[in-house]
Amino acid sequence: SFVWSSERSGYKHLYLYDLSGKLIRPITEPAGRAAPFEVSSVLGIDQKAGVVYYLSTEVSPLEKHPYRIGLDGRNKTRLSERPGTYTLNFSPDFRYYLQYVTSAASPVVVSLHQVTATGKALQTTQLRVLENNDALRSRLAQYRLSPKRFFTFTTPAGVALNGWMIRPVD
Repeated sequence: SFVWSSERSGYKHLYLYDLSGKLIRPITEPAGRAAPFEVSSVLGIDQKAGVVYYLSTEVSPLEKHPYRIGLDGRNKTRLSERPGTYTLNFSPDFRYYLQYVTSAASPVVVSLHQVTATGKALQTTQLRVLENNDALRSRLAQYRLSPKRFFTFTTPAGVALNGWMIRPVD
């Protein structure tokens, strides 16, 4: 079998196909209904455990969070806790990963994590912060920087769009 990403539902999701090209099942989309979020990228497929790791906009279209889900579409687990945009780089055996997380208000933080899976249960443990960018954060605090302001607006055609702006401090 193989995993294929498709926008067949109107949103980019992952599907499991057999080698003849026949759909076996949706992986990230609940059967029978469109899930209004996108799978932005596949981080890796652990064939031994029968799971796929991916980034998704499920929390917000302004953020990308990592998830783990079985190839059978069950036992989805979010691997992040705080808001932001994540990137994960896994070791070849999927036991460890480097996590990069950033947001509009914070420079990137890099940490090393361990994955422990016992049956269907998954536990991730942060082993160490490799780069917290405290020096950059401290340097930026010396300046009067206006934060990004996020908003949503509707076009004349009725389409809701996300936007952001930076206003002068005063």
